[in-house]
Amino acid sequence: MGMTMSMRRLVPGELLSAIGDPEYGGRLSTYVPMPMPPAIVEKMREKLAAAPPERRAAIEKRLQDAGDPRALGLDKAWHLIHFLLSGATSMDVAGPGSAPAAQIILGIHKTAYESGYGPALYLFADEVQRCATVFSSIPDQSIQDRLINSKNVEREIYGGVWSGNEKEGEMLLGVISRVRTFFTEAADAGDGIFKAIT
Repeated sequence: MGMTMSMRRLVPGELLSAIGDPEYGGRLSTYVPMPMPPAIVEKMREKLAAAPPERRAAIEKRLQDAGDPRALGLDKAWHLIHFLLSGATSMDVAGPGSAPAAQIILGIHKTAYESGYGPALYLFADEVQRCATVFSSIPDQSIQDRLINSKNVEREIYGGVWSGNEKEGEMLLGVISRVRTFFTEAADAGDGIFKAIT
């Protein structure tokens, strides 16, 4: 499956548990699928009604995961999204002194849980608020320009870059919009964010 990233919004007590308890961190690090456009969700609901019993559980799980506002999957697009937001290609964890745009995907702190691809990461509520503010200040045009020019850094981006396919580009920009909403909602609720690459 490769290195996929999942994010979860956690209230402060849950976040503290995830930071210090590797077992709990591991349970939170399960795969979360990328957000699906509403039209696809509707088609899946139609398929569910007609699906044979052995397929229903898988479709129900996919719909449940897609509808959880406190979880967000970036699949293998996490590194490209990191580049589009920050302009950085490094996969190093963005520490407290790094640029806030780099902290959105790859920062700031490491947990005790190791997935095999490194430690799970987290942001405290005040850091989520700072990242949400920075995220809202990144012009859409800047993101689109980086997307168009992503071929220049193709060898440095895990999971590949935009192929030039218009629908793929629209989907990627839609995921970035969902990440922005995810951070804004987390900031408004006073949540921290737990991130894991599995």
